[in-house]
Amino acid sequence: MAKCPNIRLPEWNQLVASRGEDLAYFLWDQYDGDVPVQEYSSPTGANSITPKVYELLDKMGVEVSNLEDYVKDNPAIDFKGVRAIADVTAKIIAVSNNATNEEVTEEMVHVATEILEKTDPQLVTQMISKIGDLPIYKETFELYKDNPVYQLPNGRPNIRKIKKEAADKLIAKIVQQELNEESAAENEVPAQTVGFFRNMWNKITDWFRMFYKKSGVDIFREVGKKIVSGEIDGEYVDTAMLDVDEVGQANIYFSISDQQAAIQRKILNTKNNVRKVVDENEKVTPPLQGEEDANNYYEALIDGVYKRVKKRVTDRVKAWYRSKFRGTSFTPQQVKDNEVKRQLGTEFHEMFEEIHARFFNSDGTKRVTPGPAPNIKDSKRAAVYTKLEKYYTDLIQEFSKDGKNPLVFSEAIMYDPINDEAGTVDLLIVEEDGTANIYDWKFMSIAPGAKDVAWFKQGAYGVQLGQYKKMLLENYGVKKIGKNRAIPIQLKLKRDRFQDPTSDLKLDAIAIGSVNPTQLEDLTLTPVSEKTESTGIESLDRLIKKLNAVYTQVEKTRPTDELDRSSKRDRLNILKLAIRQAQVNQNIAPLIDAVNIIQSEGENIIAEYETTYKDRPPTDQSFEDGQLSDFADQIRTYLDTVTAFDRIATDIAPIIEGSNLTREEKDKYMTEISKKQTSIQQSNDKINELAGVFADKFMGLRNSVTGLTSPQSVLKGIMGLFRSAAELPLPSVRILTRLARKAQIKAQAGALVDVNRLLAIRKKLEKRGGNLLQTVQKLYQRDTKGGLVNKLIYRYQKAFYEEVDRNAEEGNRSKRWIKENVDVVAYQKEADKIIAKEIEKYNNIYDNDKALRDKLISDMKKKWDLSNPQFNGFNNYVIKRHPLPKWETKEYLEIKGDPELFELYNFLQDMNEKARDMGYLQNKIASTFLPYIRKGFAESMAWNFGLSAMKNFGARLERRADDVGYGSINEITGEVENAIPIYYTRDFSQNEDGTYDDSDVSFEFFKNQILYIQHMNKYKYMSEIEGQVNLMRTVVRAKNHYKTGWFGKPVQRGGEFVVDTGNEDNSRFFDLFVQNIMYDNPYPADGQDFGVPTAGIKRGINAISKQITGKELFGEIDQGSNLSIIKFMEVLNNAFQAKTLGLEPISGFVNLFGANLQMAAQSGVYYSFREFIKNEQKLIGNKFANNDERKAFVQLMEIFMPLKDSPTYEALQKSGLTRGSLIADNFQDYLFVAFRQPELHLERSLFLTLLENTMIVDGKIVNIRQYVKDKYKGRYDNPRQYRTLERKINSEINQLKKTRSMAVTKRLNKEGKVEIPGLDLSENNRDELQRLTNLSRTIARSATGGFTEFDQMKANLNIWTKSMMVFKGWIPKLADTRFGEFRKVGDDFNVRVDENGLTTGERYDIGRARLFFGNFMAFGVIPNINKAIRVIKATEQGIKDMDKMFVEYAQQYEARTGEKLNMSRDDFYDLVRVNLQKTLQEVALIAVLLGMLQVTGFLEPAEDEDKATRNRFRFYRKVLRRFTDELLFFYNPAEWSGVLRGGIIPSLNLLSEFGKFMEHFGEEVTGIDFSDLDKSPADVREDALPVKYLMKMFPVSKSLVTWLAIFDPEWAEEMDVTIQESNRR
Repeated sequence: MAKCPNIRLPEWNQLVASRGEDLAYFLWDQYDGDVPVQEYSSPTGANSITPKVYELLDKMGVEVSNLEDYVKDNPAIDFKGVRAIADVTAKIIAVSNNATNEEVTEEMVHVATEILEKTDPQLVTQMISKIGDLPIYKETFELYKDNPVYQLPNGRPNIRKIKKEAADKLIAKIVQQELNEESAAENEVPAQTVGFFRNMWNKITDWFRMFYKKSGVDIFREVGKKIVSGEIDGEYVDTAMLDVDEVGQANIYFSISDQQAAIQRKILNTKNNVRKVVDENEKVTPPLQGEEDANNYYEALIDGVYKRVKKRVTDRVKAWYRSKFRGTSFTPQQVKDNEVKRQLGTEFHEMFEEIHARFFNSDGTKRVTPGPAPNIKDSKRAAVYTKLEKYYTDLIQEFSKDGKNPLVFSEAIMYDPINDEAGTVDLLIVEEDGTANIYDWKFMSIAPGAKDVAWFKQGAYGVQLGQYKKMLLENYGVKKIGKNRAIPIQLKLKRDRFQDPTSDLKLDAIAIGSVNPTQLEDLTLTPVSEKTESTGIESLDRLIKKLNAVYTQVEKTRPTDELDRSSKRDRLNILKLAIRQAQVNQNIAPLIDAVNIIQSEGENIIAEYETTYKDRPPTDQSFEDGQLSDFADQIRTYLDTVTAFDRIATDIAPIIEGSNLTREEKDKYMTEISKKQTSIQQSNDKINELAGVFADKFMGLRNSVTGLTSPQSVLKGIMGLFRSAAELPLPSVRILTRLARKAQIKAQAGALVDVNRLLAIRKKLEKRGGNLLQTVQKLYQRDTKGGLVNKLIYRYQKAFYEEVDRNAEEGNRSKRWIKENVDVVAYQKEADKIIAKEIEKYNNIYDNDKALRDKLISDMKKKWDLSNPQFNGFNNYVIKRHPLPKWETKEYLEIKGDPELFELYNFLQDMNEKARDMGYLQNKIASTFLPYIRKGFAESMAWNFGLSAMKNFGARLERRADDVGYGSINEITGEVENAIPIYYTRDFSQNEDGTYDDSDVSFEFFKNQILYIQHMNKYKYMSEIEGQVNLMRTVVRAKNHYKTGWFGKPVQRGGEFVVDTGNEDNSRFFDLFVQNIMYDNPYPADGQDFGVPTAGIKRGINAISKQITGKELFGEIDQGSNLSIIKFMEVLNNAFQAKTLGLEPISGFVNLFGANLQMAAQSGVYYSFREFIKNEQKLIGNKFANNDERKAFVQLMEIFMPLKDSPTYEALQKSGLTRGSLIADNFQDYLFVAFRQPELHLERSLFLTLLENTMIVDGKIVNIRQYVKDKYKGRYDNPRQYRTLERKINSEINQLKKTRSMAVTKRLNKEGKVEIPGLDLSENNRDELQRLTNLSRTIARSATGGFTEFDQMKANLNIWTKSMMVFKGWIPKLADTRFGEFRKVGDDFNVRVDENGLTTGERYDIGRARLFFGNFMAFGVIPNINKAIRVIKATEQGIKDMDKMFVEYAQQYEARTGEKLNMSRDDFYDLVRVNLQKTLQEVALIAVLLGMLQVTGFLEPAEDEDKATRNRFRFYRKVLRRFTDELLFFYNPAEWSGVLRGGIIPSLNLLSEFGKFMEHFGEEVTGIDFSDLDKSPADVREDALPVKYLMKMFPVSKSLVTWLAIFDPEWAEEMDVTIQESNRR
């Protein structure tokens, strides 16, 4: 009877606490309440064993022991990897702390069946014969077949042993199920089989009982002695009774987890099917000297054949290095030294492989007996081997603690079959739960004085490790990555002859860190972890993740000058140090330094805002865009960074608690951190608040836009798709367009100055005669064969730079050499400026940490101050800028002797220095830089003669990192980045192997320079506004929005607008336009560009090329090369437009007609249409009063730049060096001359008209009409007096135009420069000048229905919707002018912001037709026409009608937008009257044109007239109908269907036209018409018209088909051409 305990006894409670309640009851009953003392302490791992198992073990006479104690008593046995063992001799099962009940049971079964095989071998044989039919055998076979322990000597699986293993597993399962009173085994196997194994187990247990009770012979003790003495050797001890099987192998049984087995199978499968091959031809550059795969490639076994793997992980590393060191060349000595390092790295990698092979099998399992160490005679290499072995064994020991059993693979090949990419992990450790750990050995040399592994190497390691992680997770069933790190191993090298820097490098020693990085202080030996590696501390991982996000964000910023670059470098170093030490070493000291800096930065930002910006008006002109952006960047960077520190006290608390500090020290530390956290949070709150105020004031109001921080409705519907950015009702987008527009004008003005200087030098060169092409080619470097290299000649000998680097090497450093070879005065002058800026920076950032600040300043001075005794900047970039004249090259001296060419050389140097200072060029390439521009097709044909030109053209349809007009493209990922693009600086001629191919490099010198100058200036001024734009993005994302209904109206409750948190939808709109406008991404609304495979196309071209020329155009065809579908559609769209409109004068005239109608529609506010027509006629006839007036107008055009084209456009078109390039550059202008010239004429006429309608008041440009009207505010208050007042207003306007307009007051001074009294025409007043520029461009754009670079509609931000809008792009803008709702428009010419931020002069508009039909066509035509006339004439009743409309429209506007109408009654009445008048004029003109069309219908020729005569008549009618349709389109729904006649994507018609041509061409050649096989070949050929359809595919020839059909009857009949009267839009 069971003994029941007294549960109040202390002994009972102690036993329950130690062993658990179930086991406590068992022990209490077993010992009848007198439980021995040793049972009160649970053996490690014993808690996982159930009482029933204990009961069974007790019956068997087996004791459970602690494995750790057992190991101490048996020191001769190797227990690595063991979690449980059975010592039958001692009747002990020793259990580790992580052993499970199932493992203990299986150990027991192994022992039992081994013994049973001696006592009843027939039973065991019967058991093995039956197990083969069961599922568990198949599972076990797959798990163990590749394990050497379970293999025969020939490598084939040991079937009997695996069956024995499977039988033991099944018995263990049955035992476990029976003990748990479960019946799962019956479900797995047939009942009779289960009965058999149960019967066998009963016999086993009966035998054990008998053996221990009756037998007097302890046979197990003898076997135990053999194991202890080492006679039976083995690492895994499953039983104390070992035997030798038929192959002479120890009968060892062990388990690897299912997770490990699954991963193992895939790794071994890769090993068997993917191999590594050495590529002797691949050159290894110095950055890749630590990469073992640098000259290897992989082959995969596919369908029985090894095929080369397309990608390597190393290729990603190479691309990363290439993006950082593009254009970097290496000296022969560097290449030689690199090869030594590479060979040592390869040798020591092989040592690691050899060490691994001694301890582990090729399948990752631990060897039974470690292999012997090699005998290395070289003492230094023997020392290396010893260090590597110690590191390796220490590392394995870390993963084998507590009986753990990892799988370990060396040189594990990873393969991603989807992307066809392979790589090799140096060491892969798979734990029992399937966690994979990645280690990569990095043998490297460390620069003298280096405090950490070089930043570029850390970046490359991150790329590599990240890809290994991705491959394991996606292809190998790995669910979790543990450690993922590169292990730095320093190669300590020295010269064979110490004083000779050219002598061979020799190995001295290596240095490798500790497996436990917390013991390391030297960062150069600290592992470099992949950024997602876990520390095991959740809060610390969270902090590191945030810090990495901040690091990535800071890393992406592009510095604009050297100080900015230095600041970025400092910030990255601080963050990297904090991340590295926290992640790898769990050292938080650098993290605390970062906290101090963030705290100081927040306080400095608040102080600067209070003292510099808080009380200044938004219009303060002392602030420049660059200054505002710098402060905006400080705010945004702080807000982005501070998120990583908002819970710093909580995040680092576990580390402090786990430290060796005393309780008092811990509490003090936490108190200090908590105070800092509170301070940071308070600063964060305040800066968040001032960020909105600063942005609203200096980004919004400064650019005449209100409401940046106020809520807006969510932008919905067709308006968001088809309205231009400048007209969208989102303040952020309007500000963006105005900032960008201002930057564009500044860039164009700056470029114009530079280009004019360049062209002046060109004129001097041309004036002296000779071949200009040959003259400028003297500026180019030459290759060894005398060919041009696209680099400027060296001013100084290359040897100088090599000597500088040599002088900087440890042991060679000499100030004397610097003084003898460098212009020390010039050097120190430039260095002193850097020192001053750096000191100012450090004083601002580290004012709260004097010790750190002083240290940083001291270190900085050592780098720059040559007089400093500890000077160490022996090869800083400033030294390399100032060689003495003795180092000048002979090529430079030759140019120096040619005054005009030397002037051109100095101009190039000036441009490059300008580019370098703004961050457009890197220091190392600036002195020899020439822009890298790909040849145009025509230039390619002229220079490359045919086939290669075709090849290069095809390559242009592929997406490339140096593409212009597609944003900043990441060279590694191919993705478009959010960065202002830097064009023409990527040396695409440099191949991966270091050779050059200049076949696609343009040598059009002057054209290239103009393009370079344009983009460089654009980069400069766009960079100056980027900080403001980024802060706006932060503010826009953080603000709230009005809850918005289905139709875009804000929801109201109780008369108040409902505000919802967040602004995701509108901020997404803003982001799209930021990517388009700031970052030059033409299609940000596209998800992702995808490719059209080109391999098949290239093969087809090769076949044709071979037939025609006898050789193939393309060499080895890459299956993966793709055409960019975006670029393909662009080419198709452009070709279709050229084909349709090229040299089409009628279309041009209709376009001009429509533009003039729009000019008439927009008149009345800033000018009169009559004045505009007068000026069109004046400019056509060049009817200026005198030559001075003409010169003044030309100069004003250059100053104000009112044309949509860049002012340098004409210079670019005329800059070609050959006649062929000049024709090619101007071909498009020739093609669209009927469109381009009329539009340019319209823009010039408009500008002249605006000059006549503007004057200067207090240095500001004002519109005369608005100026006079503003004097008569309330002019509609007295209807009876208005007519008299209106005449007076018009009289004053006319008088001011005659006496004070800019057109009248302009004059030429004595130097022949234009002046306008009271107006500063210099670049210092660009903001004011730009107001008139913006107005002129905006009106012209509205007239032509086009879009500018910085004012697109959303529909154009997607290649497909843009393609749909080909020939329809004019519709949205012109439809808006007729049917748009009452809204605020983008015209800001009259907007004024006072010192208090109050805004006046905002313009509003409403669609003319919408106004007319909505207010004057409701009840009958005649009464409403009369009503409209009353309003136009401003009669007393008309003014009353407008009063009512004003109230209604103000209410509607507020209900629709959520903001008050900011428009005076007078301005509203003017708007209504002008729009009504224009509508009635348009209706009258439509009636006239329709009448003319009707009359001409009676003049149609008779049917018996020849086809050409009928075609002529139809053509004239078609032209008249074109003019009519231009007006009627918006009022006649039948016209709308014509828009869709060309298909949804019109340009695809080109493909159908090509198909039509091929069909007729085939009929002409074959005489077969597949649509009518009964036709004779002669009839088929007679009807075939391939010439007609070929001509219709191209511009010019397509028009020729029409013109010939009009004037040549025979052509019309032969080609079957009939002119259609109807138009296809």
